[in-house]
Amino acid sequence: MLTLCLILQDDAADLELALPNLGQAIAAGCACVVVDRGSSDASLDVLHGFLRRTGAQLMRAERSTSAAEALALAASVVDGTSVLLPISAQERIYLAGIDALLLRLATNSSQLLITRRALYVADPDHPVQAPEAKRSGLTGPSVSSLHPDMRQILRHAKDMRKPEPTQTLAQTWAAFHSLVQSESLSFFAETPLLLRPIPKASAAHAFQAATAFVAEGSEADARLAHCLPWLDDALALSPPEAAFETLAEAKSFLASLPAPLQAKATDATSVTSRLLHSLAQDKKSEALAQLALLGQARSNMINDALAQSQRALLRVVDRALPSSDYLRDLYHRTRGDI
Repeated sequence: MLTLCLILQDDAADLELALPNLGQAIAAGCACVVVDRGSSDASLDVLHGFLRRTGAQLMRAERSTSAAEALALAASVVDGTSVLLPISAQERIYLAGIDALLLRLATNSSQLLITRRALYVADPDHPVQAPEAKRSGLTGPSVSSLHPDMRQILRHAKDMRKPEPTQTLAQTWAAFHSLVQSESLSFFAETPLLLRPIPKASAAHAFQAATAFVAEGSEADARLAHCLPWLDDALALSPPEAAFETLAEAKSFLASLPAPLQAKATDATSVTSRLLHSLAQDKKSEALAQLALLGQARSNMINDALAQSQRALLRVVDRALPSSDYLRDLYHRTRGDI
């Protein structure tokens, strides 16, 4: 069983767009718990009809309740063997793969299941591949190619009944890195589950996390090799207006590395390595040009997704409205020409 936990706080505007997708997921076989953290807008009014139609459970919490506490509250009323997935009003469920995932959960209840990331721009029926999808091998995506995102790991409710402390991004990377080495993980590679909006955060945060991640353990070489592709992912999604902020943190990351690691970080062919190589040679203009190209690629990705959604909408409209031949014939009949 997969239980979706929708956590809200003053999300009425986004909620109206999210509920149809969530309702379809429930119709496909998911359960749903809604935790409202003291919303003062029209969120509860928007929810009323949805709760009546779907049978989703509503839990009310104080406004001071954190998202982690809200998730633990939901976990306390859900069957402990059910997989619990927190979701916000800005996120969507990828419905095309939900049947296969529910079947996998039913036959693989003992292991933790890990899914791959995906994004969306306007239409959740047409997800955008996350940057790490390009790292997949000939046989498709693998756990080692995934970006370190703990919400890709589907966990049982019984393991989520205590609020977890807020982690820094570096701590999240370390926890994910540790988990994927475990043999108890099973990878659901067929389709993504959770779709998120294109992030607006700059890659500066990722470089800050990389600095702490590499410095944390004794295997600095291995940690650097792991985090360079993760930095590639962050750079691919970083908005172009954050270029100077990203550049400053990239320079700080490079300066934090010992000389042997600096050589390794700037010697590879990855996007991050090329950027760091330019910074190591004090070629700031060249580094900015690289970020500008990445920003353009991000914009192209968004435009392609919007164009695909527009084509899909036009097909739906064409099927729903009378054809031009029918309207022409109707016009002549109304005039008495036929």
